[in-house]
Amino acid sequence: MKRRFSKLIYSLIFYVFIPAIDLFSADKYELIPIKESRVEEIACILPDTLKGLGNTYKDRNVWDVLYESGAYKTTIKNAEDMLNKGFPVWDESLYNRVFTEDDTQSGKDMINRRLKALSELVWAECLENRNRFTSSIIDFLYDIIEQKTWVNPRNYNRKNYGGLVELATALNARSMAQAVYLLDDKLPLKVRADVRNELYIRAFNPLLRTIRGENMDHDWLFSTGNWNPVCLEGITCAALSMIPDKKERALFIAISELYVQNYAKGFLPDGYCSEGINYYNFGMSHYIVLREKIWQDTGGKIDIFRSNPNMLNVATFLPRMEIINNVYPAIADCEMGMKPSRFVLHYLSKLYGLQLPADEDRLLGVTDDLSEHVLVHFPNSTDCCPVNNVPYSSSLLRSSFPDAGVFIFRTLPNTIVPMGVAIKGGNNGEHHNHNDVGSYTLVIGKEMMVEDPGLIPYTKKTFSAERYTAFKSLASYGHPVPFVAEGGQRVGKMAKARILHVLESDSCDQVMMNITSAYGLSVLKSLLRKFTFYRDAMRFEVKDCFEFSLPHLFETALITRADWKRDGDNRIILERNKEKIIVEINVSSGKFSLYDERICEGGEPYTRLAIRIDEPMKKGSVDISFRVQ
Repeated sequence: MKRRFSKLIYSLIFYVFIPAIDLFSADKYELIPIKESRVEEIACILPDTLKGLGNTYKDRNVWDVLYESGAYKTTIKNAEDMLNKGFPVWDESLYNRVFTEDDTQSGKDMINRRLKALSELVWAECLENRNRFTSSIIDFLYDIIEQKTWVNPRNYNRKNYGGLVELATALNARSMAQAVYLLDDKLPLKVRADVRNELYIRAFNPLLRTIRGENMDHDWLFSTGNWNPVCLEGITCAALSMIPDKKERALFIAISELYVQNYAKGFLPDGYCSEGINYYNFGMSHYIVLREKIWQDTGGKIDIFRSNPNMLNVATFLPRMEIINNVYPAIADCEMGMKPSRFVLHYLSKLYGLQLPADEDRLLGVTDDLSEHVLVHFPNSTDCCPVNNVPYSSSLLRSSFPDAGVFIFRTLPNTIVPMGVAIKGGNNGEHHNHNDVGSYTLVIGKEMMVEDPGLIPYTKKTFSAERYTAFKSLASYGHPVPFVAEGGQRVGKMAKARILHVLESDSCDQVMMNITSAYGLSVLKSLLRKFTFYRDAMRFEVKDCFEFSLPHLFETALITRADWKRDGDNRIILERNKEKIIVEINVSSGKFSLYDERICEGGEPYTRLAIRIDEPMKKGSVDISFRVQ
C-alpha cells in the first residue's frame, strides 16, 4: 500500500480546491495545482520517527503520576466492565433508524459510544501498564476495521460504502491511529499494518481522490464551519502518526495548511462564531489539535494559527459570550445549558497568555478522547508561551460583537438580583442558522426567563429544504421576535439587522436595529426594534415600531420555559425556581390579546406567548418592559 501511494505522489500533479463561493457547502470548484516544491519543503522538516500526540505508555514519569492521582478510577472500572461484558457492539438496527424512523441521532450515539469505549480501554492500559486490556483493544480495533461503514448515518449511501471522509470517518481515523501510537509495541506489527491499511482504504485515498479532482465528495474542504477542522484534523493526525514516508505525510500537511484557512474565514473580525457555542467547542478543539500536531512535527516551523490574524479575538469568544453566572445564550443549533469547553479554554489561555476561566483541575480524569485529553498532560507548544503576556479581563458591564450585531449587557456583580441580556442582530444566512434576527435572551440570577429555544434533535428534515417549515423552533416563530402580517422571517443573508445606533453608559445601554429586511414583505415599510438595558433600575425594555403600506396584523412573542400567569390587563409574571420578573406590555392601540402555545419538537418544551394587537394597523408600536420583582 505504501509503495502504491508513494508512486502516486511522484507521478501526479496535485490539485487543491479554492472555493468559488463562501458557503457552508460549496457546489463549484476551481482547481489550482499545488507545487510539488511545497510538499518537498515540508517533507524536509518532518521527523524520521512517527509520533502521535503525548507520549506512549512507556513514559511512566507521566502515566504513573496520572494513575496515582486517583482521578481515573471510573475509567479503569469501565474498562474492567468491558472485559466482562464486552465492548459496545456495532448495532445495525440503531444505524438504520435514520432510514426507518427518521432518527439520525441513535446511530451517531452508537458510533460515539464505541469510540469512547476504545478511548477508555487505551487510557486504562496506559495508566496501569499491566496488559490487562491489550487483547480487548486488539479485538476492538479489528471490530472497527470490519464495520460496514465508518460514515455517520445521515451521510451514508451505497456510493460511499468504500470510503468517504466525513465527521465519523475522521474521528475513527484519529482514534485508531492514536491508540496504535500510545500502545506502541504492546500491539503486534500485523495489527499496526492492518490498521494502516484500513486508514488508506477508508480515509486517506478517498480524500486524495478529491484532491486529484476525480470526484466532488468532500465539499467540507471549502466550509467555513466546524466540519472543516474536524475532518482535516482527524485525517491529518492519523496520517502523521501512521504513514512512514515523509513525503506522504507532507502532502497531508500541505492540504491542511491551505484548507483550514477556510475555517478561519468563518469567524467575523470581532471573533464571533455564528455556529454557536456547541459548534465552536467542537470545531475549535479539533483546530487546536491540528495546529498542535503540525507545530510539533515541523518543529514550530508551520503554525496554522498564524494564517488567522484574528485569532486573539476568536480565542476570547467563549468568555465574552457569558451573560451572567455562567449562563450562555443558546444561539443557533446550541444545546440549552451548554458551557465552554474546558480543553479549549485551557489551551488558548496558555497559548496566548490569557486569563481565561479554564478550570484546569477539572481536566484531570477525563478520558473520552485519545487526542485532546492526552495532549493536556504532556509537553506541548503552550509550555514555552509567556505567562499572562496578554491578560484577559472581560468587561463587567458588557461584551460587544459589533460585526455580528451581538451585544451582551450585565448588571454589576454585587447587584442583589443580577440581570443580564444577550441581544442578537446578525442575519439569516449564518451557519446552523435559526431565523432569529432581533432575538434576545434575558437572565435573572441563574435562570433564563426569555430565551432562544436552542437545539432540537436532528432528523432528515433538519438540513433539508424543509428546515424552516417543518420546525417552529428553527423558524422565527419559535423565537422572541415579531410575527408580521401573519408571517415570519425569511431565510438568507439579505434578511439582516442593520444596527442604527449603540449607546453605552454606566447606568444604561441601548441598541436600535432596523430588522425590516428580515421579513422581505413589500407591505412592510419599516420595522425598528430598540433594546434598552437600565442597569441601575434592573429593567430591560424591548420596543418595536412598525409601519405598513396598508393595515395589517402585528404580533410579537416571548419564548420562555418559566411558569407564567397574567396579572391584570397588561402585566405578566414569569417565575422560574426562585427567580421572578414582572413583564409590562403596552401597545399603541391600547388593545392586545395574549395567546400561549406549548411547543415540543424533541428538545425541552417551551411556551410561546404571543402578544397580538387586536386590530390591523397601518402604524404602531409594542413596548415590553421587564422588571426584577
